[in-house]
Amino acid sequence: MDIFIALLFILTVLTVRFLSKWYKIFLIGLKIPGPLVLPMVGNIQMVSKLKPENLLLSLRNFREIYDQTYRLWLGPELWVFLHTPQETRDVLNNKNLSRPQAFQYLNALIGNGLLISEGNHWAMHRRILEPAFNINILNTFSESISSHSDIFINKIRAHGEKCLDVTDYLLPCIMDTIIREYCSPPPPKKKIFFTKSLQNFLNLILDTSMGRNLQIQLNENEAYTQAFHRRGVDTTTSAMCYVLYALAKYPQEQQKLSEEIQHIQQGCKLSANVGFSELQKYKYLDLFVKECLRFYTVVPLTGRQTTSSTRVGGRVYPAGVTVWINLYGLAHDPHLFENPDQFRPLRFAEEKSLIAFSYLPFSGGPHTCIGRKYALMIMKIMTIKILEQFQLVLVDPLEDLILMAEMVLKSKNVLHEENARENLFEKMQNDDLLQFKDFTNTSSAAQISVNSPTHGINVGGSGGRQRGDPLSELIYDMSSSAQMLASSDNNMGGVGVDGVGGGGGGGGGSGSGSGGGDMNSGASASTNDSNTKASFFALEYYEQFFNVDTYVVLERIANSMIPKRAPGNYLRYTIGSNPDLYGPFWITVTLIFSIAISGNIASFLQHGQDNYQWRYNFHLVSYAATCIFIYANFIPAALWTLFKYSLKPLQEGLETENADYTPSLLSLMCIYGYSLSIYIPVSILWVIQISFLQWLLVISAALLSGSVLIGVLTPALRNSKLSLFLVFGILSAHFLLAAGFMLYFFHVPNSTGNSIDGGVTSSLSLVSSPSLPHAVKTVSESNVTPVPDSLGN
Repeated sequence: MDIFIALLFILTVLTVRFLSKWYKIFLIGLKIPGPLVLPMVGNIQMVSKLKPENLLLSLRNFREIYDQTYRLWLGPELWVFLHTPQETRDVLNNKNLSRPQAFQYLNALIGNGLLISEGNHWAMHRRILEPAFNINILNTFSESISSHSDIFINKIRAHGEKCLDVTDYLLPCIMDTIIREYCSPPPPKKKIFFTKSLQNFLNLILDTSMGRNLQIQLNENEAYTQAFHRRGVDTTTSAMCYVLYALAKYPQEQQKLSEEIQHIQQGCKLSANVGFSELQKYKYLDLFVKECLRFYTVVPLTGRQTTSSTRVGGRVYPAGVTVWINLYGLAHDPHLFENPDQFRPLRFAEEKSLIAFSYLPFSGGPHTCIGRKYALMIMKIMTIKILEQFQLVLVDPLEDLILMAEMVLKSKNVLHEENARENLFEKMQNDDLLQFKDFTNTSSAAQISVNSPTHGINVGGSGGRQRGDPLSELIYDMSSSAQMLASSDNNMGGVGVDGVGGGGGGGGGSGSGSGGGDMNSGASASTNDSNTKASFFALEYYEQFFNVDTYVVLERIANSMIPKRAPGNYLRYTIGSNPDLYGPFWITVTLIFSIAISGNIASFLQHGQDNYQWRYNFHLVSYAATCIFIYANFIPAALWTLFKYSLKPLQEGLETENADYTPSLLSLMCIYGYSLSIYIPVSILWVIQISFLQWLLVISAALLSGSVLIGVLTPALRNSKLSLFLVFGILSAHFLLAAGFMLYFFHVPNSTGNSIDGGVTSSLSLVSSPSLPHAVKTVSESNVTPVPDSLGN
């Protein structure tokens, strides 16, 4: 009893503390419209709509349904989405709001630099960096920007008529441009190409800070460098990709820009020393870049978190509320921009002024991007340089881009695969191709795929990595470009000194950017050197199969339950290219305990009669685990074997790409693991003691999951001589598994007793007596043997 009272006291204290913290948040959440909230889990049903490729469209739909301000619950956390300039101004100008909790997780990755720091720490960082971005210093950057733009153009021209991914050249070009603006002459080829640049950048920070008596630590220098590289390179590269895409997609706008460039330059090329003020002469270029940044908002969302009671718009939010600003939504709001889904640069030249805080390509308020003028300078100079020599044309254009709202706006249409570069050119036929028509050489043209950069773009190795230099080691470890550097010291394909050499494996790119080695072979050589395969018996080998996002697992669970939800190429391109064991493992473990617990509950409910004694049975866990793991492992293995040895001969003339597909053993284990997910809710419903309902659940679950299995495996079944036998076997095994679960774990036994132990338990009847509150009659009267009395009766 004392333990029970102590536990009750602790539970009460925790409950009061929880309610005191979240009570005000719950109250404000009730006043804000939003989707239906489920108890405890919030809006978990909206997860599929919050995937990066669906987020922007979902937010637009939410706004039309619920109003300009709405909320979502992620468990106990309240997220409020703002869509008005007034609320955006209140949030961005409020110095007391902090970055969202999600941003703080970046601390370990990029340090507490300008991106995620707050308060006095942020203010000091801002004062330190501001002198590095004044107009006078920016004017000294133009020569370097022009030089790297020329290298980029030479690489395009050297590639000839082959298809290439423009991001593979644009990313290192902009990275080298940004990092090396602060450097002296280029370092030797055998050094990591941005080491000297970063040394000078750190020196600049130290000089400006000490000159104004500002204290700075060495680890803060690291944070500056990381934020400078990650934030600047990713966003500028993405923005420049969309500029090139827009030039090709809207040829009339490209023509206007070309005419403006010819008019201003009078047939001459852009001066290498062009200043920031001289770029202002290109009026239509300025309008075009502004429209690109509006139409393709590079940073689609930004957020803040309240640390105390804060008034935003007409509401007061308590501490702990996360507010998100849909910058992309503001830029596409029909109340703020006329025909927002139409690409029209002249909208920025109209007399009607823009509403404040409706156009925020570089955020706003005190936290506005410190490098915004620098980024615009890079984009304008590169655009002028490209249009001086090329005409951009889309080849076989796709429909509108499928934009993905991540930290930086990305496009799903063009596929980048870090570990599948050998398939890049094969898949390029499905991409938007951009053709650079060379004005100086009409006999050749380079077709280029344009897309915003994705994570893990692999361009090749550096010209050689100098080990032992602490700064080189530091930059190598913390840079997101480390994937472009091979781990071998002796055999490296080259980005080269200028970051765009792109030479094949074994040779570095030249400093002038003329090294035009084969991208495919260079990437393969780099990948082979840096990604040594782990042993099958090593733990590292299996880690890759557990590296999967939660939304991917949820999507695959839904595809395993709902027929025809998965696309026709689901087996080949979704499961086959990225099979995982994370989802199947947790599904099988959950199903094991769900069956064991529900089976014991069902046994208890079934035997509530007076003539039965119920006993829990922990052996059900072992029985369920044995059945499930055998089914989830041996059935896929048997199926894989039959697929392997019953292949039909490839039809003559049929291309391999169009031939039917035979899945790997890992893909089959992944599919079968997910196919068991439907039995988790069914096992809970089997507790209901209605035999007809139990059998209905067996048939429904087996048919739904089995039909999905057949649908997903259809490409492999078509390729097998035993297709009919395999279809029958797959459906039969799935039905027998469900029926076996129900009959063994949930079926109502007869009334003679519980035979869980293998023996018979005697019937027990409870009776009451004045002298004994509960007397147990252990045997029935009919079985009592009379005992002779003293009289012999």
